[in-house]
Amino acid sequence: MGAGFYTTFVWMAIYMKALADPPIEHSFWVNASSLLFGLIIPTPIAGMLSDYLGKFKVMVSGAIGLSIIGPIAMVIISKGSALDAFLAQCSIGICLALFGAPMNAWLVDMFPHKIRLTSAALGFDLASCTAAAFSPLIATLLVDQYGKVQFDFTHERCAFNDPSHLFVYCRSKSCWYNLYSVCLLCVWWYVSINKDYTR
Repeated sequence: MGAGFYTTFVWMAIYMKALADPPIEHSFWVNASSLLFGLIIPTPIAGMLSDYLGKFKVMVSGAIGLSIIGPIAMVIISKGSALDAFLAQCSIGICLALFGAPMNAWLVDMFPHKIRLTSAALGFDLASCTAAAFSPLIATLLVDQYGKVQFDFTHERCAFNDPSHLFVYCRSKSCWYNLYSVCLLCVWWYVSINKDYTR
């Protein structure tokens, strides 16, 4: 979640202004308004939706949506239209809201009562430190190394602290990332098959 947020709403404004060709006018206003309408307003709605449908179902729908919409939205943002960039960024934000709103409650439910808070905090903070903290740097390096078209298909790779990386075609040339993704995939899969999501 953190890497998806930092890539979409922190780094994206700079991408739209300095790296996109043609640059998008008023990119910081586009970014701020899409943050409001795409993430801040939909987050409580997604939280209420998770109360009715279940946390895991809402999170998976957000992850799948991000995997499908993310690359398409990046292509749209790269075209240079402010309105199109706003709508594309809002669509990414809605998917992040669907994943992020129930995530904290789901994460706490994953552990027994004795170690619940420590385990949830440790897992979330480690993912934030490794994925979220470096995601703008990784995104900039990918654009610098491979150009904007390559980045169109690697947006979700920055968000490998959520399950959306399961649905994305990985074009990474670095072996450490592939190994890290496989390890995260195994842990996430093991936890998901050994947990009762009906409550």
